[in-house]
Amino acid sequence: MMEKAMRSLAQRHSLWRVFQDFVAMAALSLSNRVDLRHYDTREAEYLTIVKRYTPEELAQFPKLFAILIEAMELEWADHLGTLYHSLELHNEQAGQFFTPWHVCSFMARMTLHDAPALMEQKGYISVLEPCVGAGAMVLAVADVLHQQGINYQNTLHVTAVDIDITAVHMAYVQLFLSHIPARIINGNTLSGEQW
Repeated sequence: MMEKAMRSLAQRHSLWRVFQDFVAMAALSLSNRVDLRHYDTREAEYLTIVKRYTPEELAQFPKLFAILIEAMELEWADHLGTLYHSLELHNEQAGQFFTPWHVCSFMARMTLHDAPALMEQKGYISVLEPCVGAGAMVLAVADVLHQQGINYQNTLHVTAVDIDITAVHMAYVQLFLSHIPARIINGNTLSGEQW
């Protein structure tokens, strides 16, 4: 459903531009609800994006956002990463491949098989995700904690990094909507650079 709506918006704009603008506007809007210190800068960026679209085109973005929210409420999954791949927007030449949800889920279950014991020992669980993509691995961690009766909203702390600003926006939106406490950094994990 999101793919069809996104493709219909891409008649006058490139599909890449529409997707990039969608996740940027969503991330900027969500961030401006909680981070008032950077409100003016983010609002200016949002308004720059808005100017690219007609009023009729702009009206489609909140509908896309509603579809995403509904999908996330129905099932734990990497909805934006899946959409990104199905639209064939990933950069194969740069080695950009998002880990499939079933692999993320399997890895999270293996890693957190003893989460209750970790919680007893430390009282929290921290995750460092050096190449977050759309946030699938972090979403899978939260899902596994939830399945084990652990309130990830109070006990999980995530630091996530990605070199691609669109990936940062995707992860921010999905983790925010899932109520996962996270700090998401646009940067290079290997060199330590941050933008």
